[in-house]
Amino acid sequence: MATKRPRLDAENDPGPNSQVKNIEDISSELSHLTTETKRRRQDVAARRAANADKD
Repeated sequence: MATKRPRLDAENDPGPNSQVKNIEDISSELSHLTTETKRRRQDVAARRAANADKD
């Protein structure tokens, strides 16, 4: 008859997502930040193009 070995800590670990409460809130915030970053990049590109025309 086989004897049971004690469980390793890693086997009892629920994983990194166990502490996430509202995944919808997090994904909404991330998509908002991504949109803001894209807008800023477009603004920077427009400013650079305008400045290049002045030279």
